[in-house]
Amino acid sequence: MFGKGKNETLLTKPAKNKVLSFCQEIGKTVKAFNGKSQEQLINKLNPILRGWANYYRHCTSKKILSYVGNRVWKYLWDWARRRHKKRKLRWVKDKYFKVIYKKTPWSVSTRDWVFSSESTSKRRNSELRIYDVAGTPIVRHVN
Repeated sequence: MFGKGKNETLLTKPAKNKVLSFCQEIGKTVKAFNGKSQEQLINKLNPILRGWANYYRHCTSKKILSYVGNRVWKYLWDWARRRHKKRKLRWVKDKYFKVIYKKTPWSVSTRDWVFSSESTSKRRNSELRIYDVAGTPIVRHVN
């Protein structure tokens, strides 16, 4: 708790062991998909990442969401490198990670190193991206 008297504020964070066990679960999931396609991996991870981030979005967890996002990126980078051990790192980056431009009326933002793939599904012809855990908006409850 911070402050004194009427202005006390309670800040909650996800428990450290919950964060670490979630990261380990993601790591095991990524390793289990060693021989699978990038599209299958994204389709498996997105609901898990989105659900966990939405569960903890009511906490003061921006730093923790960034930490989890960095760990997910590291797992995906290792997965991509493991698939192509003899290729140069630049080739691996160009194959699996894209630059995403987001244009708004007031600015253009860029996200580099976004794990994404072209969808091969017959129902949709689009680009699949890994869910951005760190980009989850934090929702505050004020009483």
